[in-house]
Amino acid sequence: MWPMAGIYFNQLLVSKTNAQKDQDHLETILYTNPAIPDRTQCILQKDNSIIYELAKWLIFLENCWCNQIVIACNTAHYYIPQLESFLTKAKILNLVEITAQKLKQNEIKKCIILATSWTINSWIYEKLLNNHNIETIVPNIQIQQQVMDIIYKYKSNKPNLKSKFKILIEKIVQIYWITNIIVWCTELSILKPDSPYSIFDPLDLCIENILRS
Repeated sequence: MWPMAGIYFNQLLVSKTNAQKDQDHLETILYTNPAIPDRTQCILQKDNSIIYELAKWLIFLENCWCNQIVIACNTAHYYIPQLESFLTKAKILNLVEITAQKLKQNEIKKCIILATSWTINSWIYEKLLNNHNIETIVPNIQIQQQVMDIIYKYKSNKPNLKSKFKILIEKIVQIYWITNIIVWCTELSILKPDSPYSIFDPLDLCIENILRS
């Protein structure tokens, strides 16, 4: 999977840990495998071979004495129900469930989801949030194309994307009159700007959970 996803998560974890010395930090293992097939393509093509590829490395991490595992790729959460059955001790921290719980705690009833087109089309996030009585809105085709453009340009190291994303968020708020925004894609998490709006980042929320436990 995309190497920067795990690196970004680990950097975020270190920066948010209230540590006075090296020994105050959590023991972590960062595993990255760019050879894992494209998650979105596997979902579209209904190619379940990716489940066994992901499960193989989850079992490896469990055997390395990891008791909590974070999959920094949001799209890969489509497969969590199947992946959980391969583990006997380690727990996968579900970014979708963690985000839903945070929205519920904040008594948020409506939000807009920014993610890859395939993540949105899978409906896994919308279904779970709807189960918590949270209404979800997804962008129209034109806005979604701009979201995808930002995601893929970031992967190819194009410049000035943070300012473009900030402008796009302003546009979304003006169109939909909603200020609760979920960035369900690691590229968007990295690019999220300082904003007067409520931008919920599942990676941020997951780290809050880890540090509270």
